[in-house]
Amino acid sequence: MLILPLILMVSLGGCHKGDNNTAGFSGKILMLGRSVMGGWFEHWGDYSHVQKDGYDLYYGEMQSPPAIVNSAISRMDSQGVDSKWIVFFKLCFVDFYGGSQQEAQENLARNKEYVREVYEQVKSRGAILIVGNALPQVCEYTTSYLKWNHSQYNAWLEEMARENEGFYVFDMYSVLVNSKGCLRSDYSVSPYDSHLNDKAYSALDAKFFPFLKNNFKVVSIHIPGF
Repeated sequence: MLILPLILMVSLGGCHKGDNNTAGFSGKILMLGRSVMGGWFEHWGDYSHVQKDGYDLYYGEMQSPPAIVNSAISRMDSQGVDSKWIVFFKLCFVDFYGGSQQEAQENLARNKEYVREVYEQVKSRGAILIVGNALPQVCEYTTSYLKWNHSQYNAWLEEMARENEGFYVFDMYSVLVNSKGCLRSDYSVSPYDSHLNDKAYSALDAKFFPFLKNNFKVVSIHIPGF
């Protein structure tokens, strides 16, 4: 009798309307973003593809809004994303506006629509979507309207995760924010630059890979054969 090992990825997420069948998940994750995502890959030691903690992470650089969705679709197409993949999508910190209440409200509506469109594209491929929530900015550029925008967007993402199958949220904001609603000063490149330094990326790593393992754990099953 031959014993054949079968490795499956199963979802263990708990606060979702329903979970896609992830039994065929290959461990491949397309990481969609721009400068902050590119910096994360540099932190990992490679700008395009990293193997880390049992996952294959591929960088998919997107264009700025309004071309962000089309470029995300292009990246998914070029990688051949299907039901064996997870797609991670995040907006950049510059994609959130806070100059006035009206500007923040209009910006929030726009960003929600981007997420909806990306989710529909990911779902149509049978894949899972993880959305990284808002990135705080340095205090120099943080206003009360920007903090409101971040708060509303993050709450809406949690609602989306509860109500939509195959939709997950990775909480980057809580890792990076200080008590004033700004990016922690020890996590920024400078007091005037909201890009992340190596310490910030290490803090994200400490949450991100356990998040993946808690929600998409590798299970080894031995099936008797012949």
